[in-house]
Amino acid sequence: MKANESVWKKVYIIGLVEIAVMLFTMVNGKVIWFDEAFSLQLAKLSVSDVIKYTASDVHPPLYYLILRAFVKGFGESIVLCHIVSIIPFIAMLIVVAYLFARKFSYKEAFIAVIVVACDELCSRNTYVFDGNAYCFT
Repeated sequence: MKANESVWKKVYIIGLVEIAVMLFTMVNGKVIWFDEAFSLQLAKLSVSDVIKYTASDVHPPLYYLILRAFVKGFGESIVLCHIVSIIPFIAMLIVVAYLFARKFSYKEAFIAVIVVACDELCSRNTYVFDGNAYCFT
């Protein structure tokens, strides 16, 4: 690896961490939407009930089951609901960074992460932060 690549590797890792930190610091529980309240109510149910109630819903039960596990482990909180919604976004950024770094270089990976993050945060801001199943779309 060239010295230049080493610098870009550090830059893109720092960029990913900075985006994750920024997202988690922007989470708050001051406003709760109906979808978020609905998600938290479903998370209180048993696994079989979650599957039963989401069978007629347009959203598959995966988000609600993941939220249920977090609620059981960490307690019921709208902030926790928002954090569970941010996780897929951060995972997507990590995958984009990995694929671009592998195919191209760390410089292109850094640029790709910034472009994808800005697109998501600027055009669909509420989907990234809202505590509902939309974050999985």
